[in-house]
Amino acid sequence: MQWQVQSVDQIGAERWSQWWDLLDDSPEFESPYFTPTYVQCVARVLPNIEVAFLVDGSRLNAVFAFERMNGNVAGPVGRTLADYQGVVCRPGTSIDPSAMLRAAGLVRWTFNHLFPVSQPLASQCWTVWASPQMDFSKGRQAFIDEVYDRSAHLKKTVRTGQNRMKKALGTLTTGSDQGESDLLQRTLQWKSDQYESQHRKHPFREPWVRELLKHWMQETDDRFRGEIVYLKAGGEPVALHYCLRSRHVSHFLINTYDFDCSRYSPGLVSMLMAAEAGAYGDVQRVDFGKGLESYKGRLATTETKVGEGCVDLNHTRYALNQTLQRSRYRFLRSHWADPVRTLARRAADRVPAVRTLLHMR
Repeated sequence: MQWQVQSVDQIGAERWSQWWDLLDDSPEFESPYFTPTYVQCVARVLPNIEVAFLVDGSRLNAVFAFERMNGNVAGPVGRTLADYQGVVCRPGTSIDPSAMLRAAGLVRWTFNHLFPVSQPLASQCWTVWASPQMDFSKGRQAFIDEVYDRSAHLKKTVRTGQNRMKKALGTLTTGSDQGESDLLQRTLQWKSDQYESQHRKHPFREPWVRELLKHWMQETDDRFRGEIVYLKAGGEPVALHYCLRSRHVSHFLINTYDFDCSRYSPGLVSMLMAAEAGAYGDVQRVDFGKGLESYKGRLATTETKVGEGCVDLNHTRYALNQTLQRSRYRFLRSHWADPVRTLARRAADRVPAVRTLLHMR
C-alpha cells in the first residue's frame, strides 16, 4: 500500500466515486465532515486543500484530507468549522500516522476534533472531550420520553415557554429550510451580535465562512447538505439552528435565537419541538459538538468522544508540546479552574485586550 497526495482540482471522478464507496463500506465514518462534497465545498473558498489516498493497487483503503499551512503543516479542512477530523479508513486497515505525514510532505498535523478516538491516533491526543448527542435511533417519541423522564423541570420549562410564546407572539411552527437566504443572514447576525456583546472572538463575519455556509445550503444531495432548523412564532423566526448533515447524522454548527424572546427559553423549545415534529428528517443522531453549554447536557441522550492533539515528526517539539498541553488541561479540570476562569472573564469584560492576551474566545 502507498499514499498518493493530490490537490482537490487534480482528483478525478473515479477517485471521488471510490471515496463514496469507502464511506459506504465504513459506516463508523458517516458524517458530513468525511464526505467528498464537504472537501470540495471548502476548496471553493480556501486555498491549499489536499487529500492523501492510501491505495493498494486499484483499491482505496484510507483518505486523509487536510489544509496545507505554512508549507508543511496540516490543519483541518474547514478550520474552525470542522467538528469531526481524522483519517477515513476501511475496517481492518492499519494506519501509520508518521508515514502518512512523510508521504504528504508534512512535518506536523494538529487536530482538535479527532474522530474516532482510536489507536494509533489515540496515543497522540493531549485530551479527549465528550461530544453530546441527541439519539433518535429508537424513534423520536422514545427520545422525547427519555429526556422528559429524566427531568420534569425541563418538561415544565418547555411547555411553559411554548404556551407563553403562543399567547404573546402567535402560532408556533417548526421545520427545516435549505433555500431561504434570509434565515441564514438572520442566523449569522444574531450569533455575531451575541458574541460581540460579550467581546468574544468568532468567525461569523469572515467572508470565507459566510460564503461556505451559503454553499452548503445550496447542496441538494441527501448525503451532504446544510440546512436551518427553525422555530417561528406568528410567522417570525425566534430560534435558528444551522446544521450540516449527512443521511443519518447532523451536526449543530450555530445555535441562536432572538434575545428579545429569551424569557421563553426559545432554544430549548425549538430543539424539542423540532424533534417531536420530525424536522430532522431521517437523521438518527444530532451531534452538538464539544463544549460546556448547559443545553447539551439537558438534551443529550448519548455522546461520542473527540480528541485534541498532534502528530509531529519532531519528537522533541512533540514531547514539549504534549507536556505543556496536558498540564493545561489538568489545570482546567481542577478545582482552581472555575474561579480563575471567572476572574479572567471579568477582567476581559473590563479590558477586552485581556481576551487577546489569554487567547480567550
